[in-house]
Amino acid sequence: MGDAEPSLQARIRSAVRQRESGDVAGARASLEELLPAAEAGSTFDWLFFAHSYADVQHDAAQELRWDVAALDALYHMTEEDAAREGVPGGRAGLLPSLHLNVADVCRRLGDDEQAQRHYERGARHLAALDDDTYGESIREAFRRFGERD
Repeated sequence: MGDAEPSLQARIRSAVRQRESGDVAGARASLEELLPAAEAGSTFDWLFFAHSYADVQHDAAQELRWDVAALDALYHMTEEDAAREGVPGGRAGLLPSLHLNVADVCRRLGDDEQAQRHYERGARHLAALDDDTYGESIREAFRRFGERD
């Protein structure tokens, strides 16, 4: 007991915590090691990896590439996949965050039209979020994004 290797999702979460603590380079290196496993994993594993890997990119164009990969993965995920992973709100519960990430990078890259399009697409699914800390943080991020011009 205790010898089992942590799941891919646990290892991705560990890299996310590493990034959140300020070690972006370490998180990037950790995630790069997980790329083959993510590619071989479930659709949700790939989505979670791409979503996390986007946040450790140096270049906004690469960040956009990975944010789009995460969003694309969602469209290959079924409601059954989302339920199996325990995603609150199902697939729709992931759309606000994924679209907002794309909108943010598009805005930083100067593509305000695409940014607005993704902001609106994500905002249409805010009702799928729970009234918990995560849901409130995403709604707040939408509010802040919408206030910037």
